[in-house]
Amino acid sequence: MAGTTHLLALFALTQLYSVAASTSDAHAHGHDNDTASSFCHPDQAAALLQLKQSFILDYSTTTLPSWQPGTDCCLWEGVGCDGVSGSSSNSVTVLDLGRRGLYSYSCHAALFNLTSLRYLDLSMNDFGGSRIPEDGFERLSKLTHLNLSYSGFYGQIPIAIGKLKSLVSLDLSSLHNIESAEITNLYAIMDGYNFLVLREPSFKTLLANLNNLRELYLDGVDISSSGEEWSSDLAKAVPRLHVFSMAYCKLNGPIHSSLSSLRSLTVVNLKLNGGISGAVPEFFTDFLNLSVLQLSYNNFSGWFPWKIFQLKNIRVLDVSHNERLSGRIPEFPSGASLETLILQYTNFSGVRLSSFNNLLSLRELGELAPFFSWIRSLKNLTSLHLSDCYSSKLTPPMIGNLTNLTSLEITYCGFVGQIPSSIGNLNKLTSLRISDCAFSGTIPSSIGNLKKLRRLEISYTELSCPITTDFGHLNKLMNDLRGDIPTYLFTLPAMLQLDISSN
Repeated sequence: MAGTTHLLALFALTQLYSVAASTSDAHAHGHDNDTASSFCHPDQAAALLQLKQSFILDYSTTTLPSWQPGTDCCLWEGVGCDGVSGSSSNSVTVLDLGRRGLYSYSCHAALFNLTSLRYLDLSMNDFGGSRIPEDGFERLSKLTHLNLSYSGFYGQIPIAIGKLKSLVSLDLSSLHNIESAEITNLYAIMDGYNFLVLREPSFKTLLANLNNLRELYLDGVDISSSGEEWSSDLAKAVPRLHVFSMAYCKLNGPIHSSLSSLRSLTVVNLKLNGGISGAVPEFFTDFLNLSVLQLSYNNFSGWFPWKIFQLKNIRVLDVSHNERLSGRIPEFPSGASLETLILQYTNFSGVRLSSFNNLLSLRELGELAPFFSWIRSLKNLTSLHLSDCYSSKLTPPMIGNLTNLTSLEITYCGFVGQIPSSIGNLNKLTSLRISDCAFSGTIPSSIGNLKKLRRLEISYTELSCPITTDFGHLNKLMNDLRGDIPTYLFTLPAMLQLDISSN
């Protein structure tokens, strides 16, 4: 998810690097056995140097300084090797260049000479809008983990990747770190890009030989050509799947009942597809290991299966922005693991204080209108969004008691009077948004206490006073400050954007 954690990939990388570390340790201590004293295979060292030369290091944020001719490539940064007993050289099994800001016009063919690779991560680099090579990946037949996410690849995903039968984890995501504040404009933003697509080969064809997959991340990949068959195709092709994240894939239609066979699922992320419809499947309650269920921004309808709330391992539950989805919140069981609950723009009802008595781990709570007094007991909350709270005119005074909050949004509420000064108690806040409310009078000077704020928005209110000098203390403020701005605010050292529109 893009929020989900690549646990299998992390475990595999740890194991593979432990082999490399033991080999490197043997180098350092001068052991005499062939495996310990051997360098990496010279052909593989040459391939890695070719790959380095393909990056435009003037534009890249790293220069791979340890990658030098004549040195052991098994000791180079991002490289791991696995020695073979009796061999005079070690084989490169790990290439981890993720998040290094490397830039190239394309993926160099030298990569495919590293045929012993088991773990390949090129994520968070920039390959200049090029296509994933049509030929080459089939040569990396030992790959168990492949991550090409967020690296500027566009166009059709090649069938060569579908031939990697040993893959356990595959990440081709194109959608990264979309904040909730940007969601309202998401579709307009994303439609302007040519993302990775699955047309020919299709989604079904790509997965046909990948039946060992445990993790599949395709966020932002256009899979619309699969029609309403995407869920049945998934169930048939990858029976051992634990994690699938397919946010903003332009999926549509109901979730097929055959998906119920994937009993090992721990993470299901289908948010931002818009066209997924029908009921939230009752069989989700049979996924006893389910920890993350993200279904927001779709077209689900009917009654939400209440037993999902009571799954022992559920940590993240987000079904927001499904306006035809209804349900009631039952009492959570003792020892409940829920950390994130987001239900805004749904028709949930029946919220009682007793429902939340056992949610000791809750960190993030999306709007549940109207505001309920039980929120005062959720002392561990780090994120709170109040929206559409028109039934109450008074701001809940207990907000100032939620001192672990790092993010607070109050939008489209009927609260009148002044913004409560107790907001100044929330000294861990990094983001504060108050918009489309009936607040009037002055902005409380206590906001000047929020010295960790990086984002502040106060817009579409009845406030009529100028911002006071207390705002000069907000040295970490970065963007979206709205109101009457005194000139000294332009000296805030971290400010990147100032918005004074709609006042």
